[in-house]
Amino acid sequence: MFLSMNTIPDLERLYASLGERDYETVMSHLANDIVWIVADNSPFADRSPYHGIVDVRSGIFDRLTAGFDKLVVAVDEIFECEGGKVVVLGYYHGRFRGRAEEFKAQVAHIWTIREGRALSSSNISTRCRSHATRERSQATSNSKPEQSPHKSLP
Repeated sequence: MFLSMNTIPDLERLYASLGERDYETVMSHLANDIVWIVADNSPFADRSPYHGIVDVRSGIFDRLTAGFDKLVVAVDEIFECEGGKVVVLGYYHGRFRGRAEEFKAQVAHIWTIREGRALSSSNISTRCRSHATRERSQATSNSKPEQSPHKSLP
């Protein structure tokens, strides 16, 4: 089944499906000739860019299943731009398989939508830091906890 992606609610549903690990639904929003580019600091940068739905399935979604117990994207803002571009700002929240601590990383996704399907996805992310690592670093430096300059949307 192929789904058409034309609106912000469609992208919100795509991200909800990603968080539920419903990768078949996520891929139903992607064009067969999608180009998926991951951030240089991503565990999946070794094969980026991924060309086509088969490459995205094996290089991204199969590896997400194998490498993460949890990975969700908390979307803060979505911007529709000219030329079929959509920019999504938010955070990855996740846990690598077999590890207790979770991480949080700021992310920007740039999508190109053509005829209701995602033609390309580019991902930009900060380095993943676990909450435990951040707490240890703050405790040893006796500093105030980090506060994000970004507002959370309701």
